Amino acid sequence: MFLFKMFMHGDGSGCDLVKQVQPRGDLQTFWIMFDHVKRVEGWTTFTCHVYDSFYYKVMTIMICDMQSENMKAQYIMWWNLNKVMANNGVPNPNFKGFMANNI
Repeated sequence: MFLFKMFMHGDGSGCDLVKQVQPRGDLQTFWIMFDHVKRVEGWTTFTCHVYDSFYYKVMTIMICDMQSENMKAQYIMWWNLNKVMANNGVPNPNFKGFMANNI
């Protein structure tokens, strides 16, 4: 079970932010990072943020709450993010990654 939350339309939406980070966009010197934050036992919150060159988080692209950290849950999240981006004009999106546990 997971909950994928993302604004898709308009200025400042997740799709708009990713487009701006592309070459020749307003945010082309900024970068995207995914953060893994546990809030309660058994639930994981995974977020995607835009950072500036000083490593300051400036905007959030999407948030995903997942009941587990397994590979299937992560794959569904990456698949959804790539599909949303492709459907909203981002050419060849290929977001992917892994979840690391620091315990």
